[in-house]
Amino acid sequence: AAAAVVKPSLISLPDDIKNVIINIGTNYNPVYPPEDDPTTAVIAVEPILETAFKIKKHPRLFIIMAAIANGDARFQTMHIHNVGGASSSLANPTNPNAFWVGTKKDGWPDFQIVPVISMKTLLDSIPPSVKIVHLKTDMQGFDFAAVSSAGRSIRRIPEIYCEVYVNTASYEGVENDLNKHWDPYMKEMGYERVSTNVKKRGEDNALYKRIGGGGDVKGWHLKEMGCERVRDTPTVEEGGGQRFEQAHRGGGDLKEMMGCERVTAHMCARRDKALYKRIREERETSREVP
Repeated sequence: AAAAVVKPSLISLPDDIKNVIINIGTNYNPVYPPEDDPTTAVIAVEPILETAFKIKKHPRLFIIMAAIANGDARFQTMHIHNVGGASSSLANPTNPNAFWVGTKKDGWPDFQIVPVISMKTLLDSIPPSVKIVHLKTDMQGFDFAAVSSAGRSIRRIPEIYCEVYVNTASYEGVENDLNKHWDPYMKEMGYERVSTNVKKRGEDNALYKRIGGGGDVKGWHLKEMGCERVRDTPTVEEGGGQRFEQAHRGGGDLKEMMGCERVTAHMCARRDKALYKRIREERETSREVP
């Protein structure tokens, strides 16, 4: 008789968890679960043991110590670079003399052998009843390979915030270029890029939103871009959700980029508390004027 096929178990989350954010390549600073939303958890993926052990614990933060890439599950050597392993990668750096190459702390190993799983395996392990509201990747050259290898499973995610390269590459043999790889593929998969102020050359981040699929109105990507919420107001355009007014570093046009109102053309309120306070005071004063 043929052997019975055992269906693999999915990740079992607490019953009150209805949404997850996935943060791959967290280093010391993962996205943390929102304190005002007990139904949302974060799955953080960080392969370097020394780094993962130093991440601040949270009851709704679940850490997977593995690397994510394309291909079959395997073990592979990860080269450790930069302070805290921030630039560690499965690939070799294109410039071995770059300032960030090598370990920067005594006692840190030059490499680790890490388990590697595919993006599809990770996504398919999350129960269909749980919504994946946001994906953030910082994978040192393997962002596109991982996302594209997930196939249609990636469509579960309404917005994806990823590290990209523009006309350059920091690691050998990787495909992670914004114009050559990301934009054509994401368009084919039914996403549009809503971040328009991307560098002309170098490393940067890009935000893609699923067309017709809404997106996360809580603004995880805005926090990553150095923005801070100043005030939120209901808006019909967001289907009854919220639009976030932001003070954004460099005065980028947030309304064009991601449907937010630009509050100031100066620097980010997150980095300038005096500016943040002034904006709040101006807002309160404007409300009092008949």
